[in-house]
Amino acid sequence: MQRIGPSRAIARPVSGTRLFSSRASRGQHWIHPRFRGLPPPVIVIGMHRSGTSLVAGMLGALGVYVGPECGGASGPDFLAMARAGRLTGYAEASAFFRINEQLLRLSRSSWCRVDPFLRRRTHPAWAQAADLSLRSQTYSSLLRDFLQPLPEHYRGAWGWKDPRNSVTLPLWLRLFPEARVVHVTRDSDAVVRSLHHRARQWQSESVHQDSRMKLYPVDALKTTARKLGLLAPLRPDPCLDPSYCRELCRVYEQECALAPEAGVAYLRVRYEEILDDPKEAAFRLAHFTGCSVEAQNIREAGTLVLRER
Repeated sequence: MQRIGPSRAIARPVSGTRLFSSRASRGQHWIHPRFRGLPPPVIVIGMHRSGTSLVAGMLGALGVYVGPECGGASGPDFLAMARAGRLTGYAEASAFFRINEQLLRLSRSSWCRVDPFLRRRTHPAWAQAADLSLRSQTYSSLLRDFLQPLPEHYRGAWGWKDPRNSVTLPLWLRLFPEARVVHVTRDSDAVVRSLHHRARQWQSESVHQDSRMKLYPVDALKTTARKLGLLAPLRPDPCLDPSYCRELCRVYEQECALAPEAGVAYLRVRYEEILDDPKEAAFRLAHFTGCSVEAQNIREAGTLVLRER
């Protein structure tokens, strides 16, 4: 019988392997000097549809550089771009997104089928190869596509959001052991409804094709190839099954719950609390990331909250 959802047991490290390496064996050696010259990054984790895009927009408004897609680390155009990112439901730094996608695909996984990746992640040889690959990316794609818009002297807060960080975090912490981790949570029933609704939307070919072409050009090209019979048909989206969505949510949240084991700075924020008190949530984020807590910054971050009931 084919399994319709993620396994109940999360893959654990094999004997002699630790999911989070000790700080003594990690560090920023062999990564590009520009990354070594920056403060530790802010890494946003959390289940898909849990509010990570909103938090990324708020961080950007507070002064955290979250990628060129949302403009510079400061400037009059940021709020408009951050709102646009929130409204499209993404606000992801494409450079980090592509690397996370690559890590999953190397183990024949995807964001909604993470079991093979979780098993492969614990193998020492695979983890070492992935570590070397990520370090090399700081000299190529991450340097070119993420840091290039920043001035050479920039030393401010920076980071990125991608729900896939929830499962790839142990690998990123090998590069950035002092990172600050922001874990966004949301009521699981609401997440399941949102995931299922989006899957049904994506099933309709008339919905979001333009935006998906821009955000996922490779997937869009593969879709066209399948229509022409050049590639085998894609497996049905498992998130069309609400029970699968619920189990996937559980897997992601269990992975996120492992983050404090790494010994890094960790902040958990609830989506519902952000909606209830945007200014308080903005203050917590600013304090945690070392950003200014001036009233204007807090107010601007709060304006990104959309009260969609």
